Amino acid sequence: MFKWLKSRRARVTFALFLAILTLNYHPWLIPLLSFGLVFVTYPQTLRPLKNWKFWITIVLLVILIPIFGRQPDAHFWKIPYNETLLHQTSLMAIRGILVFLLFQVLTWELHQSQLSAFFRRLGIPQFDRIYGVSKETVPKAKSILQARYGEFKTNRRRAGTLGQIIDLFTHILADFVRLADSLSQTPTQMTGSRDPAVLIQQVQTVPSLIILTGESGSGKTTWLTRLITTLLEANISVDGLLSLRENRGENHWRQVNQRIATGERHALNTTEAISGGFSVGKYSFYPDAFDWASQQLSEAAPGQEWVILDEIGPLEMQGEGYMPALMEIFSVRQIPSQVLITVRPGLLDELDTFLQKYLPGLHRRPRVMIRM
Repeated sequence: MFKWLKSRRARVTFALFLAILTLNYHPWLIPLLSFGLVFVTYPQTLRPLKNWKFWITIVLLVILIPIFGRQPDAHFWKIPYNETLLHQTSLMAIRGILVFLLFQVLTWELHQSQLSAFFRRLGIPQFDRIYGVSKETVPKAKSILQARYGEFKTNRRRAGTLGQIIDLFTHILADFVRLADSLSQTPTQMTGSRDPAVLIQQVQTVPSLIILTGESGSGKTTWLTRLITTLLEANISVDGLLSLRENRGENHWRQVNQRIATGERHALNTTEAISGGFSVGKYSFYPDAFDWASQQLSEAAPGQEWVILDEIGPLEMQGEGYMPALMEIFSVRQIPSQVLITVRPGLLDELDTFLQKYLPGLHRRPRVMIRM
């Protein structure tokens, strides 16, 4: 906190805050100095002010109230207006722009994890979920408005303007109702922190489905080990299966499942040929691998706060592999508060359909995505 107070961002923020408070004393000099300060320190934050639509809104806000408000006491190009109201609306608009710049400077180049940590210190742990919902909702709402406005510009010459305006707002309202209905049926998704301690705080208030993804060798197993250690240090119960890789000589290796709570291990598949198993691509699966894993998962899930499954692969996407055991585990009411699965990047597009078909209880949960 003290480090931030000494930063350039803090100094510019304080200057803008002071400008907002003292604007009435020098209503033209203070905004010019504020714009100059921001231009020198954070010029990128001024980009939205280059949009002419932004200034159209400001100008309308400033002039409409003085023209149609109180008794006119002055004229500009024969247009009567109230001078006091013009002064007040001008100050209000300038103060609004300074507040906008203040928030631009405060949030410029800040990552979600930084903002999340800031709001948690303020006692607002729900920021991540609000951020996830807004990230999903705002682009769709913007798309609706752009599409409907495009139709309005095309059709307004064919019929009365008033009728077109009424149709425009009617269609926008209907689109927003459909959007709300769609969002209510679609699980929210947010980006999870790579810091295990932060991730635990992100999901502590709401049961979630945490999805860890990354290419082979990206560090998923190492990260999962850190997460498990952090959970145990916080006295949070965790169990499930980790997938570990063992070298088997030149150009050969095998995957071994390890039960998190007990440390027991059992071979899952190998790049070597084995008898009695079955093959998927270049991998040969041991004949009793999934029976052992299913038994361990059935013992691991009940009563745990966190359950980890490393990983959901092509077999599970087809309803095989771990799926019979998982469908039985997650069909009961008392399922773990947090469920973490690892999924290969190439299977992410199939994940939603897979969950909806085989694990509807998890499909309805908010999702937290972590990419390695």
